[in-house]
Amino acid sequence: MGLPANPAATLEKAALQAFFQGNYLTALSLLDDSAFKQNPTPRRLFYIACSNAALGLLEGEKGRSRITAARVQFAQANGLDSQFAVDRRYISPRILDTLTARR
Repeated sequence: MGLPANPAATLEKAALQAFFQGNYLTALSLLDDSAFKQNPTPRRLFYIACSNAALGLLEGEKGRSRITAARVQFAQANGLDSQFAVDRRYISPRILDTLTARR
């Protein structure tokens, strides 16, 4: 008999799966679930930022405010830190460039 599933871990796994399938709205919805509100880890903020950046890129001009928010979230997650080195390998360079751009 195994340990009971951790609801936050289950949600995070589903959110990351949605992100990597290109379902950025679903990923955001799952990462914004109340199970995460009490513990917004840097990794979750990182994927929220990446999801918002991806959506902002897809939305074009309409996505400018989403990209601005994504950059703030990325900074909150210490996205420039090496703690996300493993995760960053799997993120589109375009998303990462968008998050780190100074404009």
